[in-house]
Amino acid sequence: MPEGLIDKTEVPEYAGLIYVLPEGEKKTRDGEWCDGFYVVKSAPKLHNQKYTDEELNLSEKFYYNMETWKNNCRKEKERRLLTEEDHKIPYAELLEKYETSEKEKKALSALCDNQDKTMKFFAETMEQDRHIIRAYQLKMKELNPDFDFIEFENKILEEYE
Repeated sequence: MPEGLIDKTEVPEYAGLIYVLPEGEKKTRDGEWCDGFYVVKSAPKLHNQKYTDEELNLSEKFYYNMETWKNNCRKEKERRLLTEEDHKIPYAELLEKYETSEKEKKALSALCDNQDKTMKFFAETMEQDRHIIRAYQLKMKELNPDFDFIEFENKILEEYE
């Protein structure tokens, strides 16, 4: 636990106490450097009995059976929550709405992709047109240095209106 949270005298006889230091902090205790934690009170040895391999295998078996049981209970609870009889949840309607919204999302995404492609095509076409127009302007200027481009553009725009 964090340093100083409880005192050594508050710890029961059968337990030990280890103080954990804040991250990156080091401290000297009884002339030794503590890197992250230090033992305030050692836990006593409660018994000398060791587990046999058979006992260890049994404990693992019980642990994994318990985990499987918990997972099965969790799945059963989720299954019950999704049925209409237990909680009056309109599961079929919700599923249909979800599927409809997913279809709409995909259609909208495809539409956006098509719009992006169209916009990219127009941008490339306009860039090409701009280069062609600039080439014509330079050629016109070369042939007739007095040519007024602004007056010419205004005249063309008036015709389109």
